[in-house]
Parts: sequence; structure tokens; C-alpha cells
Amino acid sequence: MTEPSLPDELDELLTAYALGALDEVTRVQLEGLAAADPGVRARLRRLTVTTARLVEPVASPRRGRHGALARALRHRPAGRSLLEPSTHPGAAAIHRQQAAALSALVAGLTDRELTRPTRLGQPVGAVLAHLVGQLERTATALGDGSFVAPPEGEYDHWRATEAYVERYAGVGAVPLDAVLADVNRRVVARLDALGDQPLGLDTPVGQALVKTFETWMHADDVRLALGRPVSVPDAGSLQVICGFAVGALPVTLALAGVPHPDAVARVVLTGAGGGVHRVVLALDGSPDDGREPVVTVVAEGHQFCRLFHRQRTVAEADVEITGDDAVAADVVAAIGVLAENT
Repeated sequence: MTEPSLPDELDELLTAYALGALDEVTRVQLEGLAAADPGVRARLRRLTVTTARLVEPVASPRRGRHGALARALRHRPAGRSLLEPSTHPGAAAIHRQQAAALSALVAGLTDRELTRPTRLGQPVGAVLAHLVGQLERTATALGDGSFVAPPEGEYDHWRATEAYVERYAGVGAVPLDAVLADVNRRVVARLDALGDQPLGLDTPVGQALVKTFETWMHADDVRLALGRPVSVPDAGSLQVICGFAVGALPVTLALAGVPHPDAVARVVLTGAGGGVHRVVLALDGSPDDGREPVVTVVAEGHQFCRLFHRQRTVAEADVEITGDDAVAADVVAAIGVLAENT
């Protein structure tokens, strides 16, 4: 096995390994790479010795704990991570995985656990009933559902599913699991039938991926309420979800009323969802003309997704944001808007 062709990224990954800053999936991947390549093992030993001198252990709301490493990442060429998974599942496969994980969680809940409050101000049972409504809405949009839209007017994400929260109040975990399994089965069947489509917000499959994302995040809201660890999708799924979330930044800025059509952002995601993305923030899909990014966001992939669900703050997710202060502030303020408007 030859040494990888991205030595700068390899040094960054090895440095993060020495810091204990890699997620479990990436750590295992890197250990496998080092076990197979003596050159990588030697570099790991050298970087372990020098890591303490290279990293600034400074924390602030705008800078992550590993500032030097994050700044180094900004110089990496745009593209996928060195440890990019060999396969990337489609939307149907990703939704199937998240539906199975949700079912495994819900089936084991007790009646008392269903009443446990969540960070959303709603008990666990209400969050799950809300998710039933949102998934039924998705199934209806895909051609196999019975969602009844609320009266016309400004859309409200939670109010749109009030009827479902009332319908399933106090029904217990087993009936909720059955209802969720049925609607998820229909969503997956429609996604299978639609096949591969671009995953933008202007396609049915892309819009459905928003609800796959919501399924993952609300399942984790339940886990957090119960004191359980959050989940992280497999590397291939996380790559797809992270790419989708990054691509939605122009939409979130527009929804928040703070568009920056002349700006370009650079988003550096580490870990299993890793990759370097240049995002033209114009909502009309203007081509990338090579302008310098005005703002750079560095975050671990799954933590970036949690920002989109407002499950974490920038400081809690250990995100570093540098560049134009006004654009950076607007990106932070807008990053969770999509979940509230879809």
C-alpha cells in the first residue's frame, strides 16, 4: 500500500488522532491505515511527540478547542476526505437505516419514558407523534400518504402536526412504533421507486432527505431526554447528509432574511462526514467564479448537522468560524432555519 496522496490532510488526521479529537469511526479507519503502512505509522509517532507544540488549547464561542488544527484545515484543497467511504448510499437506503434505528429506540420505551420532557419543550411521546405527522406529510408529497394540511397561512413546523400529537397522546410505545414503521415503509417504497435524483431542495427526493435528517435528529432528541448517547450514521450516509446540509446554506440564509448573494463560504468538515466545500451563497445557483471565501466554518461532520437541528450551539459543537464578522454572524443565525420551515 502506498502512502496517500494527500500528505497535508494525513498530517491533520494524525494530529487529531494524537489529540484524541477524532470520532470513533474515523479513528478506527486511521488505525487501519497506519497498521497497513509503515510510513503512516512513523508519521503518527512523530506527530504524537510534536502535537503539544502545534495546538493552541484556546476555546471561545468563535474558535474551537484545537485552533491551530482548524486553521490548518482551511488550506486543504476542496474535495472529499482522505478517508472517504468507498460507497455512498442513496436516499432510500439512508432513510431505511434511520427508520430501523428509530424503531429499535421506540419499541423499547416505557410509558413513563414517553412522558419525559425533551429539550424542545415537548414530552418524548409528543415529539414522536410530531415526527409521525412530518413523515406522513413527506409520504403524501411523494404520492402515498394522507396528510391533511392545516389551514392556509404562514407555515409553522410544529403547529402543522398538532392533530397528530393529539391523536397519539397517551397511546403507548407499541402503537407509536407501529405507526412510525408504517409511514417509514411507505416513504422508503416511494424513494425506491423514484430512484436516484439530485439531492437538492428542489427535488422530491431531496425534500424527503430533510425528513430523514429530522428522523435522525428527533430520535437523538429522545436519546438525550433519556440520558442516552446520541447516534452517528455510518460514514457513507453521513457524507451524503453533510453534503446536503452544506448545500442548503444559501437557502437557510434566504429563509432567515439575511442573503449574501455575492459571498462564498468555505466549509471544512472533519470526521466521518469529512470534506471541504466551497459554497456560493447566491440562492440562484450562480457558478463558482473562484472568488476568495469571506467566511470559513470548521466543524466535525455530525456536529455540523446538529447545528442545523439547533441541537447544539456553535460553542457546544466546537465549531470554528472565521472571516467576515457580519457574514459569520448571519450564517450562525440562519443555520437552523431550514428545520423550522420545512
